[in-house]
Amino acid sequence: MSQPSRVCTPLAGRRARRRHALLAGLLVAGTFAPTPAQAEGATAPAIWTMGVADVSLHRGQDTGAVLHLDVHARRERTRFVGLVRPGLAWDLSGALSLWAGYTYVPVVSNAGTDVAGHDVWQQLLWRSKVGPFSLQARLRFEERWHSEHDGLAVRGRLFVRASTPIDGDIALVINDEVLVNLNDPSWAPRGLGEERLFLGLGIGPGGRRFELGYLLIVRPQAATTVQHTVMMAYFFGQ
Repeated sequence: MSQPSRVCTPLAGRRARRRHALLAGLLVAGTFAPTPAQAEGATAPAIWTMGVADVSLHRGQDTGAVLHLDVHARRERTRFVGLVRPGLAWDLSGALSLWAGYTYVPVVSNAGTDVAGHDVWQQLLWRSKVGPFSLQARLRFEERWHSEHDGLAVRGRLFVRASTPIDGDIALVINDEVLVNLNDPSWAPRGLGEERLFLGLGIGPGGRRFELGYLLIVRPQAATTVQHTVMMAYFFGQ
């Protein structure tokens, strides 16, 4: 007896594409994951998760205030790092905005030692769209202090990002960020501190977006100079 034909609805098609995108993201992360032998040397694996929320207080207008919060949980080989970053932005136009805020960074080592970092930060953010590409550039300055070290560390961060749709609400995302220590306290020597290169997929509309991919972190001044990271993030905006 012949089987009835299966009807593919638009909703079922979208769900299938999202499942395929998630599988592709996991495959990307797995391709770059280090072996146990690699993790023992100058490289190490990690899992980073992030949630970001932005709430506009000026809907329907180009200028006005935006409330911001991003929260991170980062499991690395020798430690857990948390991060809570509230902030306030002022949109100068539809493309340009000024931001400022505070960051609390609790760190718990595998040995159970608890320390904490703090910083205040300021940034200029630019967003635009060119053809199918959504572009973003951010310049941030951080004034940082640490519970276990003396001296204020000043750091500059330059972040660039591009994304483009590849299938409905699924987008290809790439971004790069360099973090440079601008002064010379004992715990954060002057020069390039980190570079972070991300390649992954974004799933969902701009205001409700999930991203999954591979994050390569290079730390020239650290004992572990290369970190291979599975990165997961959720963005909420209104």
